[in-house]
Amino acid sequence: MNRLKNAVKFVMVILILGAILYNVPFNRKIEKTVSAVIYEDGKAVGETAVYIKGEKSNYVFKNREYFSGTFYVECYEESGREDVSAEIAFYDDYGVLSYMQNGIFPDMEIENFIYINEEMTDFAFKFKDGRIGATSEDMYEKMTGERL
Repeated sequence: MNRLKNAVKFVMVILILGAILYNVPFNRKIEKTVSAVIYEDGKAVGETAVYIKGEKSNYVFKNREYFSGTFYVECYEESGREDVSAEIAFYDDYGVLSYMQNGIFPDMEIENFIYINEEMTDFAFKFKDGRIGATSEDMYEKMTGERL
């Protein structure tokens, strides 16, 4: 009977530890500046830098990841205001970018859909006026379906 109680306790401890590891992210700090090309009508019209600073979650047993912090697109000043923060929810090969300012989601000129890799070094985003910001030709092609 004592062995059974110990076995049940052991299984319960393992289940609890598994549930914790499954649901608790291990955050890592991210701080980097990435160069991007701005395209308009399929032609490169300029360059910008994207300053990324914050924390990215990393779950042990899930593909669910989030970034929270600053995603400042230098050519779009509003994205870098002091009271503006960004969040990115990561999915397979894309993300959903949301900006927040003083507790509300302001109407930003950058659309929410973003192609982005896990390391946040290669991405493409779209402005509401149709311009595309991309760190590589591959990402531009993903965003538009067009080859350069």
